[in-house]
Amino acid sequence: ILASRIEIPKKSGMLLTNRREQIIASEWIAFHLANEHHLGDRTFNLVDIFAGAGDVRSKEFRLQSSLQAEAKAEALWRKHQLTDAKVIGFHIGASRSNKAWAPQKFKSVIQHLLDTTDNQIVLFGGYNEIGLKDDFQDISSTRFTDLIGESNLDELIALVRRVDLFVTNDTGPMHIAAATCCKILNLSLGPVSFWETGPYIDGAFIMQADIDCHPCSFSKSCYHQRCHEIITPDAVCRTIIAIMGEQPLPPIDGVLTWKAGRDIFGLMHALPTAKRPIRPREFLFECKRAVWAMTLLKNLQPDTDWVKKYMQYLTTDYELVPYADREILAELESLQKQATEYAAKLCEIARESGGTKKSIDKIKTRWSSAKVIKDRMFAHSRQLDVVYDFYHYATFRETAISSNGLQEQIRQTAAIYSNLSLQLTALTRILKEK
Repeated sequence: ILASRIEIPKKSGMLLTNRREQIIASEWIAFHLANEHHLGDRTFNLVDIFAGAGDVRSKEFRLQSSLQAEAKAEALWRKHQLTDAKVIGFHIGASRSNKAWAPQKFKSVIQHLLDTTDNQIVLFGGYNEIGLKDDFQDISSTRFTDLIGESNLDELIALVRRVDLFVTNDTGPMHIAAATCCKILNLSLGPVSFWETGPYIDGAFIMQADIDCHPCSFSKSCYHQRCHEIITPDAVCRTIIAIMGEQPLPPIDGVLTWKAGRDIFGLMHALPTAKRPIRPREFLFECKRAVWAMTLLKNLQPDTDWVKKYMQYLTTDYELVPYADREILAELESLQKQATEYAAKLCEIARESGGTKKSIDKIKTRWSSAKVIKDRMFAHSRQLDVVYDFYHYATFRETAISSNGLQEQIRQTAAIYSNLSLQLTALTRILKEK
């Protein structure tokens, strides 16, 4: 609505026409909306998605604090004798309770690190975490500093920049830490997909429970919260000690650990911290990611080189195995043929002049035939849920067709479904790649 009221020559994203009709005027935003039905399918970080929508390439962002904030941070560092120490910062809050690890678990980690290492520990938090201060009052070590509620955002930037490792839930201060080049350990819990909202910086570490229901829906009411329980204080302690010692992360039963970095397309990605066989679900996820990257960045030119480059990139941290689900491959090939057939029918309609009763009758007959193909194709795609986002994407792209001429509108619609056919072809090819 705001965008519809702003008089500027170029707009991108979700827009409204003068007739209050919604337009998705960005391929990246069409992708973003197409994946709303399943949180875990969003294969790109939101920073990359919105940078793409703005037609710019994302970079690592840097936050700067004021001179006053820097002075206060330096004074606090000296007051608590942190200047010459290795400092681990903790942020224990989050915007929702199902995204936040229990304060008592953080406390166990902090106490263990104070007992077994010589690191300094600093606890961060804003006004939302003030009520949690009491949970940490009985930590008596001189190497523990509680700064909950003692900084504004400007000062937090200056303080976080000084720590050697920032341990945090998925929350705003995590992104502040990323924008200060701080090393991060992110606990990814509940309705959090780190692919989408993880720390946007090379080298960040992520811990995730190895269970099928994570990430869950924001609307889900979870009775067990196993993702919170599987990640134990002992697991977090061992991981922190390995990171601080610049050692390989230890394998932990039931926990997946990842390290963020750039893929061959220049987009933020994450790979396992230790090489292991890729799982079928992960392989399908990565293959779809490659197709979407080729769609959004390479105008869908799925030549063998791109496929091989992406597979070679994955082999640095995965042991790849061929995808052998013949049923899915057969379904993909069937859907690809339907998309090609539908696009061809639309092209036939576009070639009709529509000036005579005979040509109008032809258009009606061909349109009826095309509609049957489209309805069958969409019903078929719902049964193969792993590709339904491609169909949502095509639907959103149709909203951006702008020509006033009917024939040109039909040609543009045909181009969208020709693109869908290419996406399905590319996905099939990647899944078959040896």
